[in-house]
Amino acid sequence: LRFVASPSLNGGRVIRWMLEYTVDDDDTAVRTTRWIGFLSGAVLFTLGVALLLRDGEASFWGVGLAATGIDVCALAAVGTRQTLWLQTANERTVGALLESQHAVVSASSSLDEMIAVLTVDGPRAVALVRDDAGLPVGIMQFQQMRSAIGRKGAHVTIGDVMIPLAELPLVERETSILDATHLLLERGSPAVRYLGADGKMHIATAADLGVPRGTT
Repeated sequence: LRFVASPSLNGGRVIRWMLEYTVDDDDTAVRTTRWIGFLSGAVLFTLGVALLLRDGEASFWGVGLAATGIDVCALAAVGTRQTLWLQTANERTVGALLESQHAVVSASSSLDEMIAVLTVDGPRAVALVRDDAGLPVGIMQFQQMRSAIGRKGAHVTIGDVMIPLAELPLVERETSILDATHLLLERGSPAVRYLGADGKMHIATAADLGVPRGTT
């Protein structure tokens, strides 16, 4: 039953291929497979709740069925997002991405400026670091804040602990989103850099590339 839930799993693939042959439309097949997964999950969850309301040993199995129903629905949602993303990731390019609005911090500023960014945008935020001339020189995220631990008594700036822009993988504007994602995974880098049509250096994180969580 779990295999029915997700287009990225074996059972989901079989159902999707059958639907693609029937309706001759990939998107319709993927979305229909998702609803089949949701329906399967809803049936299992309903049966689980019904068993929980009964007396005797049958109620013990209700917990497992209800939990499996929730799991199946989650697999259907995640699998559909991954499949739809993979279908288009090889066609779209990094240069065609709409520029994301990353927070901008100064290399000469104290870490308090980055703390303010993390407070507003959350711990997954990636900030672009600029020098006094306004040129991008690196990126900053929560992980770099830890490198400042143990430097008590010293005036630590963002520029001291940031990831220099030169250390990020460089890709062409024509690089596909799928290839850029592979590069992020291979290098373990938080972002790639590329030269935009405006002649300026830009960055693209996994979130900018639209990578669904759990995609490897």
